[in-house]
Amino acid sequence: MHKMRLSYISILLCVLISCGEDQKELELYHQFSDPEVQERFVNELDSKQVYYRIDESGLVWFGAEDHFTVESIRREIIADEYRKNSVAFPENKYVQLFKDRLDGMGIGYQSRTHSGREYVYWEDRDDGRVSKVIDDIGQIVDRDNIEIIIRERNGIAR
Repeated sequence: MHKMRLSYISILLCVLISCGEDQKELELYHQFSDPEVQERFVNELDSKQVYYRIDESGLVWFGAEDHFTVESIRREIIADEYRKNSVAFPENKYVQLFKDRLDGMGIGYQSRTHSGREYVYWEDRDDGRVSKVIDDIGQIVDRDNIEIIIRERNGIAR
């Protein structure tokens, strides 16, 4: 009887140990809306050997013990992908107007597409001058939107 009890305890310990290794509790999650950025996030998790699972909605689940590593990866991606000196407009015509104005002022920029929208990036040193252009384009967008609303209210086609 004593030998049988010891066998049960040994089996129970083996099951508990193996479950603990293979079935980590994944209680935290993150997801980037842009598929390319999400892929980069997952690749970074792989490179740092973070255990994770992606559910059917695209959420990336990970354990609390990896929180600091994941947060570091997330912040690095955000700093790289979503710089503070960037802007996107609701329509391409406004993006083009913005870029034309920057060209006219001799301000260098880069653009990238995220989630189907074009974002324009510029250097910190140009931030003050670019802010004025953003305000100007924003007023044009607002004016155009107000005109659309007025036309719709009056039954006038575009």
